[in-house]
Amino acid sequence: MDVPNRRPTDQPGEPSAAAFAALMRERDELLPLDRAALLLARGIAYPDLDVDATLAVLDDLARRLRTRLPARREPWAVAGAIRDYLGGDLRFRGPDNEREDAYYDARNSYLNDVLGRRIGIPIGLSIVYIEVARRIDFPLVGVGMPVHFVIKHPLGESPEDGIFLDPFHGGVLLTPPQLRQRFAAQFRDQHPFAEHYLGAVTKKQLLTRVLNNLRGVYLGRHQLRNALNVLDYLLLIAPWDLETRRDRGLLALRLGEFRRALEDLQSYEEFATNDPNLPVIRGHIEALRRRFTLGG
Repeated sequence: MDVPNRRPTDQPGEPSAAAFAALMRERDELLPLDRAALLLARGIAYPDLDVDATLAVLDDLARRLRTRLPARREPWAVAGAIRDYLGGDLRFRGPDNEREDAYYDARNSYLNDVLGRRIGIPIGLSIVYIEVARRIDFPLVGVGMPVHFVIKHPLGESPEDGIFLDPFHGGVLLTPPQLRQRFAAQFRDQHPFAEHYLGAVTKKQLLTRVLNNLRGVYLGRHQLRNALNVLDYLLLIAPWDLETRRDRGLLALRLGEFRRALEDLQSYEEFATNDPNLPVIRGHIEALRRRFTLGG
């Protein structure tokens, strides 16, 4: 089951950006999460990625899983079958936690890489589970808990009503009390647990979290061109996000893309009236305007 994949590049993919932007105009419930995740991978890092061929890998996983489902489609039994297949038989899992650099590898966030390597961070693995489960008519949704992303099969209206799975740890099934215990251990009772932590996130929120993870990875490794591409995609989801527009302008300035920097920083200055750092932004804007005036 080979996943089509090519060498990463620093060059953005404009057709992918246009296709991704079109998907972002869809209502969230109609948004194809798998295709959107692959389009951002192709646009940011893998320009030769065959999106349809990679979607076919998910189709094949679902086809194989379907033969393992219990005769009685009881939700807990189906969730267990998904866990046993993806987390057990295929060993989709998190990276070696003893190596810090292994976790902060961009490949752990890209759907094509997660499928090919069967290794990912929690949110990258969650997309695989969500999309395979969707193909067998067993809805799973993302649960954006602080630090550690999980998924659930909703069973009611309350955020706690559901079957929770942790793809990072082999798809283990969890209860709300267990998730509360994890949270308490993680934060050592310094922060109170909130029930809404167990609520479902939208697909666009999930994609935003993927992109923010990638932004942190690329900036941490000084891969500024890829970081700029990530900001492009964040703004395709939320073009009104002023902080992201400011960050893109400042990063474009560092990369010598002066016209792009000027456009973004001017837009930020116009609307971000309460930022105490506006004098610095205005200084950049004036310097850029002088550059273009002197240049012709």
